[in-house]
Amino acid sequence: MTGKIFRSSFAVAAAVLLVSAVLLLAVFYEYYGSIQERQLTDELDLASVSVEQYGKDYLKQIKTDGYRLTWVAADGTVLCDTQAAAETMENHAGREEVQEALKTGRGESTRYSKTLTEKTSYYAERLDDGTVLRISASRHTAVVLALGMLQPMLVVLAAAIILALLLAKRVAARIVDPLNELDLEHPEPGSYYEELSPLVDRIIGQKNQ
Repeated sequence: MTGKIFRSSFAVAAAVLLVSAVLLLAVFYEYYGSIQERQLTDELDLASVSVEQYGKDYLKQIKTDGYRLTWVAADGTVLCDTQAAAETMENHAGREEVQEALKTGRGESTRYSKTLTEKTSYYAERLDDGTVLRISASRHTAVVLALGMLQPMLVVLAAAIILALLLAKRVAARIVDPLNELDLEHPEPGSYYEELSPLVDRIIGQKNQ
């Protein structure tokens, strides 16, 4: 009986731990995504003002791998890009975020890599002259993020499993020990926990009968 209670308690603890780990990973991933979105939109607002004032000169001064700025004409022609030569890039008129920005003033979209290891977010804003400035940044998908955190997660998981084993063993002992120590010939009130009262009362009744 002790073994069965121990296995059941451990199984419940392990299931709760696994579900909690998955939920925490999902929450952290979404939280990081929301922070990145705010940062990109803030950078886009600042860059839009600078591009309207200084044009290509401003974009050519930007040296960062954290995000990418692309300046697109109303017909989709790339005017300038911070990570590639504009003349080598294809027309962007068909890009979802560019089309939306031209129509409503702002646009956004998300695209995944062919291997689904990266997720790229795009945010675009229409400038006063009718051109569109787009900012983009990539981040790993939740699966890749989980694989990257595998080693520390395994350490935490191992510690949690050991703790669950100890607690399950203790809980099983606390449940079974009163049963093993119960004197069925002379049961005394207070020597067993309340949940055993119906069983003890029945034993006493049968004994009296």
